Amino acid sequence: MARRVAVIGAGVSGLSSIKCCLDEDLEPTCFERSNDIGGLWKFTTTVCSIMKRPDFSETGQWDVVTETEGKQERAVFDAVMVCTGHYLNPRLPLESFPGLCKIPPSQKLMAEATKKEQLIERGVMKDTSEDKLEFILYLDDLAACIGAKPSIPLLFLKDPRLAWEVFFGPCTPYQYRLMGPGKWDGARNAILTQWDRTLKPLKTRIIPDSTKPASMSHYLKVWGAPILLASLLLICKSSFFLKSAPDNLQDRISPYLVSIW
Repeated sequence: MARRVAVIGAGVSGLSSIKCCLDEDLEPTCFERSNDIGGLWKFTTTVCSIMKRPDFSETGQWDVVTETEGKQERAVFDAVMVCTGHYLNPRLPLESFPGLCKIPPSQKLMAEATKKEQLIERGVMKDTSEDKLEFILYLDDLAACIGAKPSIPLLFLKDPRLAWEVFFGPCTPYQYRLMGPGKWDGARNAILTQWDRTLKPLKTRIIPDSTKPASMSHYLKVWGAPILLASLLLICKSSFFLKSAPDNLQDRISPYLVSIW
């Protein structure tokens, strides 16, 4: 029996996770609280809790409690993939950084947000919520502050292939681990192989090798019909020519054709 996997979220990560589960002969069940995507997923479903089962150390299974239209259901899964995105809810690492200031009460935050909306409606304040930030420049600025931004000219001198991938390839976090306080020995290989990992989940069909020589049956299928059609046309044309030719010419040609046929 296929192992069951709970996939939380039917966004980009969730859909690709479902595909990978199916490729590995697993049985995914996706839970999505919105109804933006059509299909066989359980829409408008809220995941209430995900807890280890009492026998988790032996089975590795999870209890997933969901709620749909006010009705709760409990299901057991062999694995859980949380694909809701790390921007779904704001997170501040207060436990890791005790020096950060405490978050103000929610009532105060709501009052400030309401006041800001009123000022924007009156034209006193500019609405900057739709302004887009160039995230690559922002990441470069942060990396430069801690000494983790890679030097492209230096990379071209030392490692041209790596420099080409960093400059012309996608901006991934690996490039900020080539140097600086978080330097990682595997960063170079991760950058050079990132497209391989991106394309692998998208490959589902084995394309036949086009370099192999085609068989005789292949040539017959391709050229058989055109050759047969051309032969029929030649026969019909010859018959029409014989009927339209004068009798004396036909008498001269007929014995010759008969000898050939």
